[in-house]
Amino acid sequence: MERIIRYLILFFSLLLCLPSFSFVSLNQENILNTDSLFFEYKKESNNNTKFEILNQLIISFYYQADYVNSIKYANQYLVLRKTENISEDQGKSQVHYYLGKSYYEMNMLSKSLDYLTKSLIEYQKGKDISKIASVYRNIGNLYLRMNKTELANNNYNKSLEYAKKANDNLLMSLIYNNIGNLSTTINNHESAIDYYKKSIVLQEKINKNNFYAPYMNIAMSYANLNKLDSAKRYLKISENYIGKSIFNRVYFLYNYASVRVLENDFDNAEKRLQEALEISIEKNYNYITINCYKLLSDIYKKQENYQFAFNYQFKYANYNDSISKLDEQVSISQMELLFKNEKNLTEIEKLNKEKEIDKFKILVLYLIIVLVVIFLIYVFIQKRNIKRANVIIVKDFIELKKLRSDTIELRDDIMLIAETTNSKTLQDKYNLSPLSDNQKTDIATKITDAFESRRLFIKKDFNLNTLVNELGVNRSYISQVLSEDMNTNFSELTNQYRIEYAKELLTDDKYSNYTIFAIAEMAGFSYPSFNRVFKKITGVTPSFFKKIYKRESS
Repeated sequence: MERIIRYLILFFSLLLCLPSFSFVSLNQENILNTDSLFFEYKKESNNNTKFEILNQLIISFYYQADYVNSIKYANQYLVLRKTENISEDQGKSQVHYYLGKSYYEMNMLSKSLDYLTKSLIEYQKGKDISKIASVYRNIGNLYLRMNKTELANNNYNKSLEYAKKANDNLLMSLIYNNIGNLSTTINNHESAIDYYKKSIVLQEKINKNNFYAPYMNIAMSYANLNKLDSAKRYLKISENYIGKSIFNRVYFLYNYASVRVLENDFDNAEKRLQEALEISIEKNYNYITINCYKLLSDIYKKQENYQFAFNYQFKYANYNDSISKLDEQVSISQMELLFKNEKNLTEIEKLNKEKEIDKFKILVLYLIIVLVVIFLIYVFIQKRNIKRANVIIVKDFIELKKLRSDTIELRDDIMLIAETTNSKTLQDKYNLSPLSDNQKTDIATKITDAFESRRLFIKKDFNLNTLVNELGVNRSYISQVLSEDMNTNFSELTNQYRIEYAKELLTDDKYSNYTIFAIAEMAGFSYPSFNRVFKKITGVTPSFFKKIYKRESS
């Protein structure tokens, strides 16, 4: 008898871990046509609508016990959300919640806890009390499956606390049922019965008819306490709430037979077990089939019918082994699907990261192009301004040429410069010179005449010694007059007259076909130095000067 009671406890604990034994019926509204949803998802272009469809697919696949696809679309949701740079949204919390529940059903408890914890944190930020309570309840279920009863109890109590704050009677009834399961696991059956009864009271308050499971739980708790009359009474009550559920019917038949075995009513027990076995084999309720074989073997052993006992024990062992292998294959297949799914998601995330990097590169390239364009615009503007300034220089020359009737004006300018007081350094240099003011004026006139009238500067070999020989004046006297009276030196004065002469040649139609090289030679320059000296004095090149002059004078 004790062995059968222990077996009932073991089997009952096993059933508590199966998703089918939640006493709340599935919400049929959540089980939508996944094919039509998938079709809508594929043709939809609006991402907000895609989020909504994905959420429906996640929930629908979950309630159809297709946890692999529920996880698949949950991950797609998260990837799409990340791609669209959506930091927060209500759907993310729910997706994390169903990921946690799906991994729980697949017995991947570590991942389940991870996602449930994420959803808990997100719901706490939103202060959604009912959702917080639901998550704590599911975490409690997870710890119960891991046989961490203390942690399970803590989470159930937190869940109950939030459910009371939300005044959610349905959720409180679920939690009381879970706490009853916890009490059963630790063999505290009296406490379990109290919690199951509290669950029923709350169900009655909200007019729910999901009484089958809590009444069945109470019945089996009494059976574990060997209070068989109470067990049979609650079994009878639970039978009234079986409804159209074939699974509930099979489960009832098995538990009814178990209680009959405790009473040594083997005939009724065998009859109910055979009925349960026939349905469970047909419907592939594998775990009930296994336990029906086991209980039938124990019944025949007690009746000392060892042949039948051996037969059912053999069926139990074989079926148990095949189911274990099948479960292992299903588990491997699910793991392969999940691995493939996660691999695809990893590749998608990698591609999204590469796209982000490409976007960043394009942005950097765009900024570089903008900066280059700005720089080029700046250079263009600067060049244009310089060109305008150079044009002004040429225009000024044209105006000056029109105003200048003869070379006297240039002489007057030079003489005006000569009257300028020189620096103290130059005065000190020539303060011992015997030249009088009249002598200085006479030498300056000779120098001007040599440059303007005689144009000695056009000779390539023209130098200071040539000027000294032409004027018959002491070399130092000429340098003194150039420095003190004309405020220049021989080289500067020569270049100035040569450039002025070159400008005349460049603007004379008679020489319009002459090359710049020829003009340089005619002005007394060697070609390499002509461009440099011309630009230094005028600010423009000879070719530009000639071009602008032609344009402005035409």
